[in-house]
Order: sequence, then C-alpha cells, then structure tokens
Amino acid sequence: MGLRLLTPPASAGVQWVREGLANFFKQPMGFASLFVMFLLAAQLLGLIPVVGSPLALMMVPLLGLAYMCAGLRTARGQLVQPQVFAEPWRQGPLVRRNLLQLCAIYMLACVLSILMCDVLDGGEFNRQLGLLSDAMAKSQDMEQLAVSPAIAQGMLMRLIATTLVGLPFWHAPALVLWGQQSVAQALFSSTIALWRAKAAFTLFGLAWAGVLVGATAVVALLSGILGGGLTMLAVVPLGIAMIGAFQASLYPTYRDCFGEPESA
Repeated sequence: MGLRLLTPPASAGVQWVREGLANFFKQPMGFASLFVMFLLAAQLLGLIPVVGSPLALMMVPLLGLAYMCAGLRTARGQLVQPQVFAEPWRQGPLVRRNLLQLCAIYMLACVLSILMCDVLDGGEFNRQLGLLSDAMAKSQDMEQLAVSPAIAQGMLMRLIATTLVGLPFWHAPALVLWGQQSVAQALFSSTIALWRAKAAFTLFGLAWAGVLVGATAVVALLSGILGGGLTMLAVVPLGIAMIGAFQASLYPTYRDCFGEPESA
C-alpha cells in the first residue's frame, strides 16, 4: 500500500491507544530503553556549552521517528532494538538533509514560542523561577513561590505553546523518511492529516488522559499500602513505561492516516 491521505474514523483514536499498550507489552524493555537512551543522549548534549541545549531540542522529532520505526518493526514481528535511531540515516543524503532541516525548524519554532511566552508574561515566569532556585531565599519565601500563580500559569502557557508547535511535526519526520517528501510537503501533509483525523486524535488524547488518571490512581493506592518511600521507587519505572507505551502508539496513527510504508 503506497502513501495516500486517509481519514480514519473517530473510533480509531481508542484503537491506537490499545495498539500502543499492546505493542509496548510485547517488548517492554525494547520500547522503554529507547526513551532512556534518548534521555541520556539529551543530558550529555546539555553539558556542551551554548549549543548543547539546542542540539538536545533538535533530537525530539528523531525520538518520535525512532518510535514509529519501532512500531513498524513490532507490526512485522521484529525486535525493537536501538538501531531504530540509525535507520533514518541510512536512506540517502536527501532524506538525511531533510531530517536535519526539519529538526532545526522544530528547534527554532520551540525557541521562538518560549520567547513569545516570555514577552506575554513580561518575564515574570523566569523571575519567579530564578527566585525559586536562589539558594539564598528563605524557606518561607520558597514555600510561597512554589505555589505562585505566575509559575503555574507560565508552565501552562509554555506547555500549550510547545504542544501547538509540535502538532505539524507529528507525522512529518515519518513522511520525510517513508514518503520521501520535502520538509514543506511533510509539514503540510502532517497538518492536513491531523485536521482530517481531528475526531480520532481527540479521542486518542482523551483515552491517554484516562490511562494517565488510572496510573495515578494505582500510584496513590500503592502509596497508601506500601508507604511513600517504596512507592517512589515505582514512580520512575511507571513513568518511563507510560511514555514508552504512548510513543508505541505513534505508528498506528501514521498507518491509519497514510497507509503502511512500502520503503521501510
């Protein structure tokens, strides 16, 4: 089946979540390890002065692409291995160049969105964060800052901004890789696909929100039974599992919007 623009039904959103969970539990270590490797690479890049943080930000679209490749592998009964990060770079110079351009555009768009948020709130969010991290601040002041509306509002504003920026990039890296599209074509096709499947993606988001609420309830229950100390030991693995399962649901969204890739 070649690349074509499809319109999945609204019910597909719930099915994508089911497939993501099923894919993850088929190979939990494989899917979880991809995110751990990404975190380690991002932290190492963050140590590089000036350019480290932008380079780490550029890696975000590549993480989603790696998980899409992993999802395709799972659908074909293959193992999920770290080599999925390298697969896109074996497809020729044109694909590599377009992926690099796409990652650079994503990084610039995220930076601009954050700067716009700084302008909108007059720098109050950064000021509050600076006070919060100031080692000389008094304990009472720290408690007040921790519940400051400016911090909560600033975090929400930046979350919404970066989410809106990321939407056109949802399918774009995969379209560059599997659809052999240019950067502009990929961003346009990805945006159109999300719009046409908006009902399915709405249910997709709501279903994952439900899964998150359920996982949070499990943590709260464990906290009541085992105590806070033992529960905290389970929080990090559970968080990684949740992220891995969510990322494992990305490939089904591509398949139902554009068809199964032939060139993979």
